[in-house]
Amino acid sequence: MDKRFLGLQADFESKFYISMPSNKERKNKCNLESSESEKLETVQNVPEDVEDDIETYQSERRKARPSSLSSNIKKAKEKPTHTKKGMYKGFQLIGDSQLLRFACQYLHGCRSRELGYCVSGQKIAELAERLEQKAYTISNKVIMLIGTNDFTYRTPLDNMYHSYNAIVKLLKENGTNKLILLTVPPIPKLDDSKKHWRELETFNDYIMTLKEEGKIYVFDLATVFISYNNTSNVDCYERTYNDGRMDLVHLNRSGFKYLKFVLDSNMETHRIF
Repeated sequence: MDKRFLGLQADFESKFYISMPSNKERKNKCNLESSESEKLETVQNVPEDVEDDIETYQSERRKARPSSLSSNIKKAKEKPTHTKKGMYKGFQLIGDSQLLRFACQYLHGCRSRELGYCVSGQKIAELAERLEQKAYTISNKVIMLIGTNDFTYRTPLDNMYHSYNAIVKLLKENGTNKLILLTVPPIPKLDDSKKHWRELETFNDYIMTLKEEGKIYVFDLATVFISYNNTSNVDCYERTYNDGRMDLVHLNRSGFKYLKFVLDSNMETHRIF
């Protein structure tokens, strides 16, 4: 492990909880101290071509979403599948705009609201439908982060469970033998909602139960973005859209820096390649 990686690890551990603050059992394991005024570093030395990709994406994301999911799937089938897989370290990215933006920052060439199974605004049930229709080929190695839009638009938890479980089943049936699930980050826009915090913890605990030795891995991303007073670390989120509207839903560059750290460190720990 090189010095640069160790430095990032030390910076990571100095700023964040390692466990969910609202869970008593996890609380007892965490003895870190932090200042509320502490600010996260921004990503340094972002290549110019990535900057261009991000700017292009931010401009295009304001365009109206297609009115029909079925029409999206039909269009997807007409395109070459090999050009539509957002791949990170050999793993296909599947989810909503969180992983789409992550791809824009780290994978280059992202210039739309859709990259394979990563679609801006996508809910869990919509992803399940895309997978069922096999809009694109499905890799044997997958990283999935989905659920932010369901919490934003208050999808009932039972529906979320059903659709999420259907996705995991579909991936297995289509040959995915290494699946990394990321727990859903909190949404600062909903910080004042006790129901959001309660349901977020409940749903993420459910994701944790899906671990399967050597096949399904769950990385606890959510707790990285929860501060000591049980609110979201807003420094990791976009505060506004380009047109000035409030965001506080999507991770920003600093947030994706830590998402990358969670992926890299856990993949190394579990030797997932």
